[in-house]
Amino acid sequence: DYTGNAEQLYQRTLERAKAAQKWGDIKGIIWHQGCSNSNDPEGYKNKLNTLVTDFRTDLGDVDNSQIFFIAGQLGAWRSSVAAFNQMITTISTFVENADWVSSEGLTPWKDESDPHFDRESNVLLGERYAEKVIAISESFGIPAQIVGRIEACEQTELIIKSEFGEFRY
Repeated sequence: DYTGNAEQLYQRTLERAKAAQKWGDIKGIIWHQGCSNSNDPEGYKNKLNTLVTDFRTDLGDVDNSQIFFIAGQLGAWRSSVAAFNQMITTISTFVENADWVSSEGLTPWKDESDPHFDRESNVLLGERYAEKVIAISESFGIPAQIVGRIEACEQTELIIKSEFGEFRY
């Protein structure tokens, strides 16, 4: 059940995902969210399961198992999210075809009260997600590898140029 802003966010995400399907099938979803729900891990389990089911259904995964789902833990430096992070490690017990990545050892952007990861931690977290995707791909006999890396620079804009167009962030 999505209301207000959450419904709008879901619809915008779904529109982007459907637009991406012009170039191929969506095989997985990487999900990193939960701060606003971290005080209710059990309640979040139901919301997350509903969200994944809705994404899969809306993206054409008729048996709710073809699109893999990977969730990440919140910043472990915040003791208030310990129960939430523990719940994320059990995702495969309440979301079919799902797994998780750890936030262990990652550091905050500003200070210990900040829920956001610093640059180095974002890079490491991305590598953890990539390693998980590679392991899943290889378990289906599909070779996969990391082909790019983010490096520090002074630019404030990212431009990706491909045969599908130019994308600015």
